[in-house]
Amino acid sequence: MYSFLVSTRKELTLDWQSQLIRTYIIVCNAFENSVGNTVHRHSNNFKFKLSDEEVMTIYLFGIFSGHSTTRNIFNYFSQHLKNWFPNLGGYEAFNYRLNRIANGFESFCMHLLENHPELAASDLSRFVVDSAPIVLARASRSKRAKVAKELADKGYCSSKDLFFHGVKLHCIGICRESKIPKPCFIGVFPASTNDNQALKQISPELINCELFGDKAYEDAAHKKQLLENQDTTLITPRKKSKNLFNFLGDDTFSSWVSSIRQPIESFFNWLQEKTKIQNASKVRSAAGLKVHVFGRLATALLCFS
Repeated sequence: MYSFLVSTRKELTLDWQSQLIRTYIIVCNAFENSVGNTVHRHSNNFKFKLSDEEVMTIYLFGIFSGHSTTRNIFNYFSQHLKNWFPNLGGYEAFNYRLNRIANGFESFCMHLLENHPELAASDLSRFVVDSAPIVLARASRSKRAKVAKELADKGYCSSKDLFFHGVKLHCIGICRESKIPKPCFIGVFPASTNDNQALKQISPELINCELFGDKAYEDAAHKKQLLENQDTTLITPRKKSKNLFNFLGDDTFSSWVSSIRQPIESFFNWLQEKTKIQNASKVRSAAGLKVHVFGRLATALLCFS
């Protein structure tokens, strides 16, 4: 499972009714352009009273409103917004419909990328890269986990000292002064995928710029390739030297690199706080994992400022 995403909308101070209507309009426009083709059904029973656009809107707005599970989202709309969606039906039917349009969530994120109006006006000279785990099962349970094995596997997150079964979210963001980076490329890979290997799949999009990452992205051959073929400089902290003079210089340089890339960590913290994207223990299928990851990414991108 792999996709590139980018923020497309500024967060607006709207009342919840306006925000719900705005979300629905954006989703409908996306379905008319490209998303509808990814969820089209070729059967006699392809029309439902509750449309695919409504199903996606309910999920996105539910995440936006702070509900972290599908059950909580359904209960919220069933109890408080049933008059907005009178054909909501039961929970099992709603969950089934979500999984049926799982590819639509990924396509919706792609739609946001292709219709992003601000990227050309951004400063594209300095980027930061990092990754974060999306956990289906932790620690000892990760050895026995079999959920979404088409997309997920067992891996290790060094920053959290965590073995887990799941996927990793890799992000390249545009540096912005005194703000968290604006995400411009996001990839979702199995947990066992090395950070540097994931970067190699994304980095061909970066031309004539600086890219700051941690030690996991240190690769002399890749650095040389980026510099010679794309005029892109990959900058990572230096390994400590045994020589005292060099050690002091390396330490200062590494601190500078860390200060540049620290905002990307703040972005992941913001994303987790906003959507609880790293907590996927309730997911039970590959389709459910797609809904969880891309639904939350889309929600965050819609309100990203």
